[in-house]
Amino acid sequence: MQAERTHSPLMSILSTYGTGRRTARTVTSRRPSWFPVAFGILMVACGGDDPIAVATVTVTPSTATVIIAATSQLSASALDATGGVISGRRVTWSSSNVSAATVSTGGLVTGVTAGNVVIAATIDGVVGNATITVSPPPVVAVTITPTTPSVVETDTLRLRTVLTIAGGTVITGRAVVWSSASPATATVNSATGLVTGVSPGTAAITATSEGKSATATLTVTQSPCNIALAKPVVTGIPQVGALAATDCNLGDNTYLDLYSFTLATQATLDVTMKSTVFDAYLFIYKVNPTDLLKVGENDDENGGPGTDARLTGSLGAGNYVIVANGFNVSPTNTLLTAFGAYTLTFTSPYTAPAGALRLLNPSPSAITLDRVPPDRARIMLRGIRRQR
Repeated sequence: MQAERTHSPLMSILSTYGTGRRTARTVTSRRPSWFPVAFGILMVACGGDDPIAVATVTVTPSTATVIIAATSQLSASALDATGGVISGRRVTWSSSNVSAATVSTGGLVTGVTAGNVVIAATIDGVVGNATITVSPPPVVAVTITPTTPSVVETDTLRLRTVLTIAGGTVITGRAVVWSSASPATATVNSATGLVTGVSPGTAAITATSEGKSATATLTVTQSPCNIALAKPVVTGIPQVGALAATDCNLGDNTYLDLYSFTLATQATLDVTMKSTVFDAYLFIYKVNPTDLLKVGENDDENGGPGTDARLTGSLGAGNYVIVANGFNVSPTNTLLTAFGAYTLTFTSPYTAPAGALRLLNPSPSAITLDRVPPDRARIMLRGIRRQR
């Protein structure tokens, strides 16, 4: 018996055409090329394996500092419940404050203005964050102006800085700290850069901002108001002098010269100052270790209407300073600066003529000056005023 042939999955198809005879034809089944793909799609549609759920999202780095106009790259990772990394998931980036920093679709952060901002990475609805601080460009160089500063002792001078960032752009508004390497020569206000001359010499003044610094050498010159510069006077020998703009300024825009004398015991004396170009004015101070004692002052000789000044009387033992000052007065009684020649005469002992005014006080009270350093050699004649 002959075996029957079968074809899978399709069987024979009987067809009859034209002749009326029924003929058996055998057709062999072939699978088309798209069959495996279609089969896979069918399997998924019918309920293949579920995707792994995202449990947390981490952003690296979690904190960062970005300079204005600079960038920083962030990356995000999706983790499952066991901490395993899930790859191939889409990340959406966003910024909590686009005025401070922006972020690209690839996680590149760009600083815009100074401030703090949170950058979020979202994967399948789960969010991870990074905190970004946007900072101004750092200072790269500090310059002090003036570059070769100079100040007279007891006077002040404000130093300033020029701060630059990369590219040479000058910036302002940054904190600057000042310091002096020689406070005995010059001090400086740490916040403002105001220097004060203390004694003649040089001092290194340093300005520091954001770790960058500059140093200038400050020269402190001796003040013409320093009593250490007072010229000794000799009794009976006239001193010919002249007031000029380089002399000590009394503080009211009038100028003075300094003279000194010493009395071993109590003695009588007479001091006169004469000028033909300005109104003469005299002060006499006793020098103590920490202050000056005013023992007399005079505008017009013997209280008269002239332009000469005179002080007569008796003083105790000690060191004294004569202040030879001059001024003029306008028609409206305004004090005017006066320069020019004068003659100063010191006489001791001295016998005053009958009727002479004795304007010296042998027992004066202390006069507080506005600038009196503790060093006796640095007592300055600043702050004294006329009695008019």
